[in-house]
Amino acid sequence: METINTRGFLNPIFFPYPKSKYLPHHLNPFVDEGVDIMPIMIFNPTFPNMKVAVALNMLEEAEEAGQLKGINTLVEATS
Repeated sequence: METINTRGFLNPIFFPYPKSKYLPHHLNPFVDEGVDIMPIMIFNPTFPNMKVAVALNMLEEAEEAGQLKGINTLVEATS
């Protein structure tokens, strides 16, 4: 099996997201207002939200550009 880095793992070309479906009308409390609800299924508990994926992408790009040389500690301040 080919090794895939984290950015590749997050790429839907390699691991497509499950097909999304709208919430059935009989379960949708807002159907009378014309609102459709599409539930989001998180398929990988390692990345529980998009903030993690965005931060990872930013770090990988900074590392590739050589901007993290000499940096040993990162602090995430939005938690």
